[in-house]
Amino acid sequence: MKSETGLKLVFGCAVRDLAARLLGIVAMALSRDAVLTLLSSLLVPLEKTEGKAAKFEEVEGAVSASGYVLAQCLTGAKYRAEINA
Repeated sequence: MKSETGLKLVFGCAVRDLAARLLGIVAMALSRDAVLTLLSSLLVPLEKTEGKAAKFEEVEGAVSASGYVLAQCLTGAKYRAEINA
């Protein structure tokens, strides 16, 4: 049972990272106002609600996605997928 839980955590982390990267790529097509709204909504999980801190997974996903969105917008670099042959 422990290995099953560990696999779920690793899989969840990989999915969060992939979703964050995709959001960064999509952010290149958004207007400045839309990116600001997106970043604002991504940072909501970082705030305490009803005295409770957010789950680690929510915070990790929000920080990761915000980082990718900011990086894409600040650099303006097109995303190149890394292919391991």
